[in-house]
Amino acid sequence: MKTQLSTLWYQLLVRNLKVKICFALLQMGLLYQYCQTVTFSKQINIFNTFPANSPYFIFQNLNWFLYYLVPLVTTIPVFKEFLLKQNVFVWIRKSDDQLPLLAVGLMGIMNAVLYNLYFWGFIWLFESDSASLSFISELALATTLSLFASTILVLLLNMLLRGIVGELLTIVLFLTILALKINWLILITTPGNFLTLSAWLSLWIIGLGGLLGLVYRQVELL
Repeated sequence: MKTQLSTLWYQLLVRNLKVKICFALLQMGLLYQYCQTVTFSKQINIFNTFPANSPYFIFQNLNWFLYYLVPLVTTIPVFKEFLLKQNVFVWIRKSDDQLPLLAVGLMGIMNAVLYNLYFWGFIWLFESDSASLSFISELALATTLSLFASTILVLLLNMLLRGIVGELLTIVLFLTILALKINWLILITTPGNFLTLSAWLSLWIIGLGGLLGLVYRQVELL
């Protein structure tokens, strides 16, 4: 388990490093601009999504989109490759067939926590005079769970639908939720009771984690 975690952690750090740096700089610049022009609160924040009724739809929601896009685009390929490589030995090592899933789960949790510490720490740095720490903490808990749940969902879709189909379906799903402002308890698109949302997200994570386990054990490599 320790070796698998070390391998996975190294891949998460070094894979597409230049892309990660570019995404991080873009996101930091957009967050800085947002925090300078908007008072961050429960009623007004980057998760107040705009409906698709103008040509500036994507730009208006770019902070929301990048919140999910940056960690997913840099981690899902690593997670998927790790699971598929490990799956060759599933039927040989029955007693250890859950170790890769546990490794991905631990790294997924760590990724969500570390990313949200960076994300909300950056916002708190520029919004400490207006946004309460209790609100930031409440929303940070919900978004951490949301990011972990969406990571499992996207990984599940990519394991079921290999190749470009899984990626395209993921993009269509995200854009549909964003355009219609539908909160499917996976992606946070509207303000609300974030503590209640966190409880529902915990149940989603359990369910999606179980489905991912079934898919991992049943997938057949060509």
